[in-house]
Amino acid sequence: MIRLLVILVTAYLTLTHIKNNPLIDAMFITVGLWAVYENRHHISTYSLIMIVIGMRGVEWLLMSVLGGNNPLVFYPATLFIDITAVLLIMFKVPLLMLIQGEKSDNPSLKENLVTGTDFCLAGIYVVYLFVTCISFIEHWFRHVDDIPFAMSFIDAMFEFQWVQNHYAPFQIYDAESFASYFYENARHVYYAAPTFKAYLNTFELVILLSSSYDFMRRSNKFYA
Repeated sequence: MIRLLVILVTAYLTLTHIKNNPLIDAMFITVGLWAVYENRHHISTYSLIMIVIGMRGVEWLLMSVLGGNNPLVFYPATLFIDITAVLLIMFKVPLLMLIQGEKSDNPSLKENLVTGTDFCLAGIYVVYLFVTCISFIEHWFRHVDDIPFAMSFIDAMFEFQWVQNHYAPFQIYDAESFASYFYENARHVYYAAPTFKAYLNTFELVILLSSSYDFMRRSNKFYA
């Protein structure tokens, strides 16, 4: 009952304060630390949660120090966080074995498992990564005039008749109108990404709160 209440409260606060990143990060880290405590006897699960909490902390630090409002900081930093998180989750077991020492008589090695929580969190961060990549591409479509030599290249392309015919219905006749059109109209992911990531963040909290259940601690085994 408490977990359900926490999920409902965090979901409400996340969706109503989408742009309040410090609040969302604070909630996420708090819930994550609670999940670490509940899984304190299961190294495979709490190490995974610590990875996710650690990456959220690194993300907050990078955005605060470097200035997250700058797109040239935000997108590379977010890509770095998402890629690193996916890699750490994928190679969690080898990393734990390396830290513990690869001794066959070490009983703790038997607890290093790829669990259902691993798959869920890895899947979430892959989706995060996909959304960030699409957002980054869309950003450069909206700011194509900031790319060196792009405008001169586009002007050169408009020398071809088939290019002129293709863009004429959109009232695009040169590089300047091309840049203006995409700046105003290529905002689909830009508007949708915060809400989409808020849902993912809520789902991530659900996974963290569910990690203490046995079915989420099971290893990657499928039975007929």
